[in-house]
Amino acid sequence: MSDGACIQMPYMPGQVPIVTENLYLTGPDDNYAEPGTHFRHAGVANVGFLDGHVEALRQVDAPVPASWNAVAGALAKQAGIGYLNRTSVELYRPN
Repeated sequence: MSDGACIQMPYMPGQVPIVTENLYLTGPDDNYAEPGTHFRHAGVANVGFLDGHVEALRQVDAPVPASWNAVAGALAKQAGIGYLNRTSVELYRPN
């Protein structure tokens, strides 16, 4: 569990991407992955783990989805929305 936000892509002509709340997290390797962690606390996100501990983690350098346009990518960067880890398995779906 972490601070969450996402980029809502436009669904009508003339609209622009906007920042909205996010209720789920996917990793960069997952199907239909989108950045969903909000690094809103001076560049870190508070992340709660199943064993009960909490860590303040920084965003990793992972690309936004290839289907996103430049406006959506810039908005994600400006708002501090990204991924916790470069791969899904290590953190999003641990063994």
